[in-house]
Amino acid sequence: MSQTEISGLCLTGVSASKIILPSVNFVTSVEAEADIRRVLYAVSIPEYIEAWLEVPGIDRIEFHPLNRSFDKFQIDLYSFERFQGAIYASCLLSKPNRVTFRWRTDSAGNGAESIVEIRLWKHPTMCIVNLIHSGLYGSEGREWHLEMWQRSLKRLRRLVEGGLVNHLVSSASIAG
Repeated sequence: MSQTEISGLCLTGVSASKIILPSVNFVTSVEAEADIRRVLYAVSIPEYIEAWLEVPGIDRIEFHPLNRSFDKFQIDLYSFERFQGAIYASCLLSKPNRVTFRWRTDSAGNGAESIVEIRLWKHPTMCIVNLIHSGLYGSEGREWHLEMWQRSLKRLRRLVEGGLVNHLVSSASIAG
């Protein structure tokens, strides 16, 4: 398995640490007409991730911090109000144009961990979001994650461009 090394500020307390990334399983991207800082907040803060993450076969997700920590969180997955499982994530690296997460879908701790890296590229009128998921095993897991990230990045684009916010505001106005 080939590996990639990145360096940067580690939010878990070690400065200028090195993180070894396993081989890349897939890369997916989206272009958003939004400021890079707005996109960075949306992809790096768990409460904001909850607004755009779209998981296949799941109709509700709930984020919970782990161990009262800002950089570690659990994502509970529900379908028809029944708990379907959880995803565990922790932020390993955060820089102005890149966020890296350790990602695990096996709640028993037996599953292999993978790495999700989100890179942001600033352009005059837009921000390009590249998502790289590495270290996944099995074609079913790769396909499920690819579908999740493609759906989620489309939703992220709508959110940071104002589409979801405008929709929520107009829905609240109609209801009130």
